[in-house]
Amino acid sequence: MRMLRSLASIPFLLLSLFALPQSDIPQNERWQCQLMFGTEFGPVDTYLDLAWSDAAHFTAKSPKNADKRVFGTMKSKLARMMKKLPKKGKLLTVTDGTIQQANGTDSVFATLSMPMLGNSDIKGVMLDGRINGGLFKNGERTGSITITKSGLFQRTDYPGLYGAMRSTIEKNIYDQSLLQTKEWFTFDKKITKIAKHVKDDVEFFFGFSVLSQGLPFSHLNLLLMEETPSLVADPNSRSVTIKALDGSTAYMDVQNFGGSKQEMDSICAILLNGGFRTLIVDLRKNGGGGLDSALPFGESIATDTVDAGYFVTNRWASKVSRPPQPAAFKDLPVAQERTTEAFIEALKTSEGRHLVLYPRADAFKGKVYILTSNRTASTCEPIVDALKRSGRATIVGENTAGTMLSATLFKVTGKYHLFLPIADYYNAELQRLDKVGVKPDIEVKADDALDHVRALPR
Repeated sequence: MRMLRSLASIPFLLLSLFALPQSDIPQNERWQCQLMFGTEFGPVDTYLDLAWSDAAHFTAKSPKNADKRVFGTMKSKLARMMKKLPKKGKLLTVTDGTIQQANGTDSVFATLSMPMLGNSDIKGVMLDGRINGGLFKNGERTGSITITKSGLFQRTDYPGLYGAMRSTIEKNIYDQSLLQTKEWFTFDKKITKIAKHVKDDVEFFFGFSVLSQGLPFSHLNLLLMEETPSLVADPNSRSVTIKALDGSTAYMDVQNFGGSKQEMDSICAILLNGGFRTLIVDLRKNGGGGLDSALPFGESIATDTVDAGYFVTNRWASKVSRPPQPAAFKDLPVAQERTTEAFIEALKTSEGRHLVLYPRADAFKGKVYILTSNRTASTCEPIVDALKRSGRATIVGENTAGTMLSATLFKVTGKYHLFLPIADYYNAELQRLDKVGVKPDIEVKADDALDHVRALPR
């Protein structure tokens, strides 16, 4: 009897279930998307075509054929065949999009894929048709994402933007003659064309970044930032570590020279007071930085005065013959500036500076090895070159990156900035390092460099 009552109730349960309002599946359409990377890079405006399998699951892709708009049809086809570009030229993909409701909140989980950055987890909420969330890698937040139907941004006038960028380059580049080269004319023509066809920041940034690699100089980059960052070194940064490998050998890992003088001084104090006879300096992942950290590093290792070379601007370049003769460098003043900010300001209003390293009275006197790779770049390279040429350090690893120019940021318009080289660099023997780099004394694979040094007799 009890079973009959239970069976009899099933039709009524089914009726009540079908009487409940069913969630409508959202319409597949193009939404606006803004990305922030870290706390400074962005917002990056782009579009995503959302497709819903039901009210709680979606995928999204950026507009197809971005590669054709950037590189043209033929090159894009070839790159796709070689699997160097994503299928159908879609630069962003969101997969496994899921909306979970709990306690009145719609939580959103998904995966964002970008060719340049790999995969990131999206964790956020959906409120009033707008998704706001964070980007995470290995559990650490790396940025943020906002997706909504409209009203997030107005499309940028990319031809107008590139016109303003070109004017900034022409005014500030360290040598205007570079803008008369075949490589520049090719770059300028392609970017002008791209600007007319791209749909968003991702496509324009991608095209500019790839094509600028073909220029005869480094350090020309497009950056998207709401505020122009200060050149003052962060006293709270932690870019350098030091440890004892054994009782006589110190290992110093310098991730970058973007830190402060105070940080480097504290690390060097450990070195100088540790009783070490050998120092191994790891610059294999060091992409550069500024003088605040690099000068005290070099002057703690140099045991004699070291000529670190010349930084020359467009004021200098406009009046010297090519190739420049030694006499062209003799009147450049020795740099008195001790910070990146002061050094850049000096370059903006002068022909250049002569950089000299003066050793500390208590400088390290032991054997020095410096580990390098093809990622050892920019500010690292004059230091590596000077210490090598003076015989103060033995360089072990791979040829450095060959990206040695002095550059700074210029605001073009709104959030768009150019990182632009304002000074060329010649070493003490009047040789350029940009597009050349520094060759190691002992050439081994970068991954093997530390083991190689540790195996050397001492």
